Amino acid sequence: MELLVLVPRSNLDILGSNEEGIIQLFGVDNEVLNRIAKRTHVDESGCWIYVSGKARYSTICYGGNKHKLVHRTVYELVVGAIPEYMVVMHTCDNTHCVCPAHLKVGTVKENNTDRTNKNRNGSPKNTINTAKINFQQAEEARRRYKAGESMGTLSRYFGISIQSMSRIMKNQLHTTGVLFVGGRNDWDRLMDMRIINEESGCWEILRDNRYGRIMINSKQKAAHRVSYELFNKCTLKEGEKVLHKCDNKYCIRPEHLFKGTIKDNTIDMMKKGRHPIQKLIPKKVEEIRGLLNENKTIVSIARLYGVSRTAIHSIKSGTTWAHVQ
Repeated sequence: MELLVLVPRSNLDILGSNEEGIIQLFGVDNEVLNRIAKRTHVDESGCWIYVSGKARYSTICYGGNKHKLVHRTVYELVVGAIPEYMVVMHTCDNTHCVCPAHLKVGTVKENNTDRTNKNRNGSPKNTINTAKINFQQAEEARRRYKAGESMGTLSRYFGISIQSMSRIMKNQLHTTGVLFVGGRNDWDRLMDMRIINEESGCWEILRDNRYGRIMINSKQKAAHRVSYELFNKCTLKEGEKVLHKCDNKYCIRPEHLFKGTIKDNTIDMMKKGRHPIQKLIPKKVEEIRGLLNENKTIVSIARLYGVSRTAIHSIKSGTTWAHVQ
């Protein structure tokens, strides 16, 4: 087998992908490159394919018994040093290619963007291949399982393993194949983080803080606000709040959310007795109104409920708790 010729940077422009040109050019005489050349062949697309095992990226051992990626080694020896924190990308999208003309340096972000643009992202963690089952199908499988169908029947129907179906039923696996193109969108990531509360029907996202959060465009945002915006395809304005019908602060289910102002949020909390500084609840206010109708004094009522005389007077005049009859 003839040695594959690896060329210096100055000859890359005339290299192209012509096999005859590759064999004629020889600009680098290096022991490591010669070892690589002996295990390399040129395919129909013009890529220089380094054959070594079944790994996604091939490695070679040299320089103190250290294993290094072959494509990075070729780039360093033929083109030049790789800047710190940079990766070597394949313009041909063939991970086994070591042709210098098909290699370029870039950042990790540029590499991820390139993979997404070319639809080369692997299946996300804790998701099933979206070609087999999507989010709506997983929800259908859960409904049918509750209705009495066996897990084996469902796994055969949807074309996935019983193990995967079991994880779906345990809410350990959330398939989010809706509009899946290249990589997961923000809605997919949000659905991956949820836990379904079977009793309340809430989609809970549990975190250490008061409200669950998710990273969107490099910024931490409240998960329930993100859920509302994505589901309703809108952008909340400054001052607009997202309230919970279910009173579960961890819930991100769109059907349990509604938009309102700060005032709406405060009134809603007061109605449900959830205001952090609130001593009275609607039931107690009704009792107070009853005592006022019985001509009890404001002072005695205030002492009875542990509030100020002003609070009782405001209830009597309708300044506060006007919504409670």
